Parts: sequence; C-alpha cells; structure tokens
Amino acid sequence: MEVKRVISVEIPEPLYHRLEVALQVTGQPMDKLMLQMLSDYTDNFMEKAAKMFSSKEQSLNNMFESRRDNQMSGRRGPITMAMTETAYRNAVKVYRKEISRTDGKVLINEESGMSLGSAQDYITIFLAMMKGQVYQRAMANSATVYYLKKIHDDFGNESFKKALSATRQHIRYYNGLGGGQLVKKEELVNELEEELGK
Repeated sequence: MEVKRVISVEIPEPLYHRLEVALQVTGQPMDKLMLQMLSDYTDNFMEKAAKMFSSKEQSLNNMFESRRDNQMSGRRGPITMAMTETAYRNAVKVYRKEISRTDGKVLINEESGMSLGSAQDYITIFLAMMKGQVYQRAMANSATVYYLKKIHDDFGNESFKKALSATRQHIRYYNGLGGGQLVKKEELVNELEEELGK
C-alpha cells in the first residue's frame, strides 16, 4: 500500500494569485500541480547533489529519474526507455495522420505498458515539438533528449530547431510556476543544440 503524507504551507497572496492563474490555464487540479512542482524541486536538488558527489552521480540520477517517471505515469514502475521509444514511434504516426491520437495512445499502452494518460502526454509533447509550441506536461530528461535527437535524425534541422524552441518554452513555463528551476533539462537542451543544431 502506497504511503502518503500531508503537508501544510502558507502561500503569500501574490504567489497564490499566480498559482490560481496557472491552474486556470492548465486545467490541472491543485494536488497534481503541487506534486509536479515538488517533484521538480527535489529533482533539481538531486541534480545539484549529484554534481557535488560525483562518485554517487549514477545512483542519484537513477533515483530522481525513477521518482519523476513514477509521478508522471501514475504507475508504480518507471517510464522506461522502451516505453519512450514506443511512444515516439506512434506519435510520429499520429503526426503523419496514419492513426488518430486515440488509436496512438491505445497502441502505446498495448505495446509497451505505458499508462494511457502518459501515452496521451507523450503524443501531445511530440506534436507540440513539431510545431515549436509550448507544452505543459512533464517528460523525463532522458525522454526529452531521445525525442529531440530522433526529431533531428528523422525530420531534419528545421524541425529540430522547432522542437528545441518548444522545449525551452516548456522550461520557462515550469520555471515561472515558482516550484523550482529545470536546470538540468536546460543544460541538456543547450548541449544538444551545440552538438546537433549546426
């Protein structure tokens, strides 16, 4: 049985108003948004800790990657790279109008075991990347890197630039919520642009 803990915090009025706006824009329930912000905050802490204690970096990375994936998926197990690959493959089919979004998320679920909600999110993120538009759903850093590299390889540099722009807009969106900064994701995006965006 999953153990849950309740915490209580006082939120300054200006921040609470910003939070209300964010909730209205995203349509997310308060509890889900707060969990996401807490997850982002703790992930960023673990990233910094990993840099300070390089000998423990791999184990720390594994820990916060797993926690982020668990929170996003609503599952007990993490979103694996095999799931991400399946999600990308079917998201491309949706983009090319070979299948509907509904069929795409069902296929991802049936082929990989990814939850339907996460499958929907991973399709939505891919479509936003291809348009260069902001997306609000979270995606693990490893999955973000995989999507960006595959878009570069499969669709070329212009689409890659749009995907980078969408990801940067996503980073600004989450940073603006006041729940922590997506420092590691921003570093990875910058590295990919330097490596592939020439």
